[in-house]
Amino acid sequence: MVTLRDMHGDIDGGSRGEDPICLLKTYLTGYKRRVLRREVPGPGSSPHSDVVVLGDRYVLRERLGSGRSAVLYAAHDRRLSRRVAVRVLHPRLLTDKQHVVSFVQEAWAAASLEHPGIVAVHDVGQTTVHGQLVPWVVHEYVDGVSLTEVLAKEGPFSPLRAVAVACDVLDALEHAHNKGVLHRALTPWNVMVTRGGHIKVTDFGIAAIAASARLAASDGRGDDVTAAVAYQAPEQARGEADSRSDVYAVGCLLVHLLTGRPPFEADSVAELVRAHAKTNPPAPSTSNPDVPAFLDIPILRALAKYPARRYPHAPAMRTALLEVGERLARIQQILDDAASALSSLPTSDPAGSDTEP
Repeated sequence: MVTLRDMHGDIDGGSRGEDPICLLKTYLTGYKRRVLRREVPGPGSSPHSDVVVLGDRYVLRERLGSGRSAVLYAAHDRRLSRRVAVRVLHPRLLTDKQHVVSFVQEAWAAASLEHPGIVAVHDVGQTTVHGQLVPWVVHEYVDGVSLTEVLAKEGPFSPLRAVAVACDVLDALEHAHNKGVLHRALTPWNVMVTRGGHIKVTDFGIAAIAASARLAASDGRGDDVTAAVAYQAPEQARGEADSRSDVYAVGCLLVHLLTGRPPFEADSVAELVRAHAKTNPPAPSTSNPDVPAFLDIPILRALAKYPARRYPHAPAMRTALLEVGERLARIQQILDDAASALSSLPTSDPAGSDTEP
């Protein structure tokens, strides 16, 4: 996917020396060929350029972006002759063996998911460089943008559009939950909109690994840290999560889609975690007059502090939102019919209104 991101997807303007592939290229000099190797340049290419190949199969092309958990590349799958996206774990996380192992395990779990609303994982591998494991994941390549990018360009969604997006996300989550896979880090950054308007969810489990690493290594301040928990349920701060935690994230997502911001904002992780645990979330209708009060009901239930008070699973919330969506559609139809009727009324001629026949 062209704009696949990690959990929050912020483009990291760090130095090129932090780029995992630059790191690997540095090690290429005088290093015996393993899985990563130097290819003979093809016609039209520089004789001194390095072509990086992962798994003796995936030829890295252009760098698409760098997030806080990984760097994303467009690549060519030589075996199947197709374009793919390759994510390489960020160097900041490479020194922690547990995070490397978790990254690979979560990627394999995500590879078991086959759903049109989930970005498919094609392959998972690791390259050893100077004794250090560098894991990578190959995704399907889909031309699209994240919900965050759509919001930045278009502003808050209409209620009907926001409900439709949430229902698609919940449908994808239901499939994952049935396979025993939690997302744990759902945000607008990892919900993608294809050029055809279809919704695809990515980063199942993987982004949560990077989030936990960032939180452990940070002082709890800054946008990069607070964003990591902006959509996480209260119990996740205690290291607990189940399908209802993802339901909570969908509630946060809906608030963001309808109002242009998440339900809680703060300058530090501690304040944000406290808000999720103690503060009642604002009803979206109080921030956006276009949101009907009856849409607040399912959203606020999803945002309940205690998991037992939320929807028990994704299908239950989706059913509730579909009912709301039908109501919104009926209202919209009435408004459209009224506007059409008004536009068809004949207009009187003020100048001739007093003229006798």
